[in-house]
Amino acid sequence: MKNSAEQLPPLLRIGFRPFFLGASLWALLSILLWMCNLFGLSGHFIGGSEIPAFLWHGHEMVFGFVFAVTAGFLLTASANWTGTNPASGLALAFLVFCWMGGRIFFYTGNLSLAACSDLCADFGVLIAVARVILRARLWRNLMLLLLLALPAFLNLYFYVIEISSIPFDPALATEGSLGVFFIFILLIAGRIIPIFSSNAISNLHIQPKPLLDRLSLLFGALALLLWTFSAYTLSPFMADLCRLIFGIAAILHFWRFLNWKPWRAHQNGMIFALYLSYGWVIVSFFAMILESFALILRSMNIHFMGLGAISMAIAAMICRVSRGHTGRPIVLGKIELLFFVMMTLAALLRLIASFPSFMAQQTLFISLLMGSASCFILGFAAFLFCYAPFLCTNRADGKKG
Repeated sequence: MKNSAEQLPPLLRIGFRPFFLGASLWALLSILLWMCNLFGLSGHFIGGSEIPAFLWHGHEMVFGFVFAVTAGFLLTASANWTGTNPASGLALAFLVFCWMGGRIFFYTGNLSLAACSDLCADFGVLIAVARVILRARLWRNLMLLLLLALPAFLNLYFYVIEISSIPFDPALATEGSLGVFFIFILLIAGRIIPIFSSNAISNLHIQPKPLLDRLSLLFGALALLLWTFSAYTLSPFMADLCRLIFGIAAILHFWRFLNWKPWRAHQNGMIFALYLSYGWVIVSFFAMILESFALILRSMNIHFMGLGAISMAIAAMICRVSRGHTGRPIVLGKIELLFFVMMTLAALLRLIASFPSFMAQQTLFISLLMGSASCFILGFAAFLFCYAPFLCTNRADGKKG
């Protein structure tokens, strides 16, 4: 007789399946909606809401897209770490439908229902993951719980401001959460890149440097905290302190990157994608210095972080996790190559568009945005074409999960 897990639809057996599928669909659809707005097809506001379109775009990319991928990853990883699946069946369906409701209600302008639905997903995932980690006493992963809790509370802050019209800046929620998810990338990359690289590339030996890892995370987190508040007026002393911290973080992460021997990464395409995403991390820290001198716009650095580092890391990880956890070999095929190339082009074109000289030429600026959006959409369409069947069907190796 089959056990209860095997009787569930494959999509509801473990967290990565519905959340990776939903995140990819929403990434594609939300950028289509954003492009419609930019071309004047949906007015100043998105959908039926009174939220400015740019704020909707930022919120949905962070709390819609990035959160869903993070939720799927942690629900799956915590099951592996503890031997207990934190959410499956109806519980998992509830979390996914709450997340979906947040997207729909926000778009249609019902902020109260959007807040209830979205926050149920945020705190529901947090409780599910925390329950199994705390029960298993995996104290090493408490930092991950903190990094999951902070965006939930920042999303709460966002909705309170928008519903009550309190005169605070809602962009603090999206940019603060972007910084938190960026730290999540720094932490997870330090755990998986050395191990995956050593296993996948012959004769590659990466020397553990725990002190370097700790300093990199410390100064990285401090830099991102300062960057979040650097949008507001700073004293000359604080501005100089920010530049110093940004510089130290950039150097430490570059040193960390070199310790992983990136010149060997090209020997495995799936590994190379992880290294490429970390390259964007280093660029982002150096870009913070340029931003502090007003040499680049803040929007440019936001896209260095979001579209460069985080989205590329997401592309690399959802392919890897989806293959590995559905019993398929973790190899770079034509679809994966297309996905990674499209994500890289999307980031490059969006960053080129952020230069003031290009922004001043409206036709060129719009063309670059359209090119970036098209690459992003094509990349996720390719992922869905290949991986949606993986996520919705039984494992290829016949195992449960």
